[in-house]
Amino acid sequence: MDFIPPHTGAPAGPVPQALVTRVDGRDWLYLFYATQKGYRPNDGRYHYQYDRIRAMRREIVP
Repeated sequence: MDFIPPHTGAPAGPVPQALVTRVDGRDWLYLFYATQKGYRPNDGRYHYQYDRIRAMRREIVP
């Protein structure tokens, strides 16, 4: 299927998204996820907004 769709019951998908695909004959797992801004000491508040999208890749070795 090569794609895991995001959860449909939420406007933002904090759950990681995964993709398994083949590139040049090798199988790869890609994982995409977001991080929040979190606690900011300069204003003493927790910020729930997303800060950035991150990704990592791992080769799938049988």
